[in-house]
Amino acid sequence: MRGATALVSATRPHPGRWRDSTFIDERHERLLLGQLIAHPERLKELRVGEEMFHSSRLALFRIMRRRADAGLPCDLEAMTEDLVGAGLLGFAADLEEEWWAYPLGLRELERRVGERWLRRKLNVLGEQLIVAARDASLPIDYITATVAEVRAALGVTT
Repeated sequence: MRGATALVSATRPHPGRWRDSTFIDERHERLLLGQLIAHPERLKELRVGEEMFHSSRLALFRIMRRRADAGLPCDLEAMTEDLVGAGLLGFAADLEEEWWAYPLGLRELERRVGERWLRRKLNVLGEQLIVAARDASLPIDYITATVAEVRAALGVTT
């Protein structure tokens, strides 16, 4: 039995390690933005915010959101100047092409990106609880306040 346990722990990633593939769904972020570029009118239907996007995808989303908030069009042609300035024109065109090749629906893409965001948020909240539980020098008031904050944050995510 001991050998089996060692084998399982050797093949399973350590739960404390940060892994982008666990917490960031690049593929579905790309497809979601590709859909928004292909159908910019769907930006106003979007139920996720910028906290869901990373790297160049975040920069592209911010450009689109800023333009939409200003009442400016968000199609690829209209955004060309902004995208060239940010070095994202080719990237944006690639995302649109990717979405046309694999056109998942808006709600499905939101769900998939949201699932990874929830995992990331739970990881952060879990780490807060572990720190509070393991540090014997922390006063009980700090521990109960941490638990209350985590509980409130979890209530928002459900």
